[in-house]
Amino acid sequence: MANKTGNRLTQKTKKALIQAFLALLEEKTIDKIRIKEICELADISRPTFYAHFQTKEEILIYYLDQILDSMFVEFRKPLLDGNSNFSNFKKASTSFFEIWNANRQVYALIKKHNFDHLVIDKLKKHHMLTYELISKNLDNVSNINHLNYFISNISYIFFGVLDEFLTNDQETPEKAAEILTVLF
Repeated sequence: MANKTGNRLTQKTKKALIQAFLALLEEKTIDKIRIKEICELADISRPTFYAHFQTKEEILIYYLDQILDSMFVEFRKPLLDGNSNFSNFKKASTSFFEIWNANRQVYALIKKHNFDHLVIDKLKKHHMLTYELISKNLDNVSNINHLNYFISNISYIFFGVLDEFLTNDQETPEKAAEILTVLF
């Protein structure tokens, strides 16, 4: 029971820190935000902050990982079952766009503060993990440099469609998923 309680408290603390950080990002640039302000707004002590994060940037990176982890679960499901034909690509892509649609404000902050590279880096990480599930062993890759280009290409395509979807607000998550599916 202590683990569940401790885990819930950790999640609650991280959520409070994320919300405080995002609220402050709406008002000022990251370099103007002080950890003290985040702690005060989250009603958390500095030692508690440092128990969870070392820098304010880590808050955003953690949050992006949480968003993308939940999205890529759908992409990896069939791969974990040994099916690598991507039959659920459109369904997983729809989930990807639905989750980002629900996090539109966060995306607006990412764009406002030029944190696009963080999203792309996290997409690369998740695409590499997905590729590893497909190949089971990266030793089979004859040229790891080519793999890195391939992963970058896929990640930039995802990001480009995501950016178009969230910036222009003309498509539904389903339609954006159709577009991404056609591109693949």
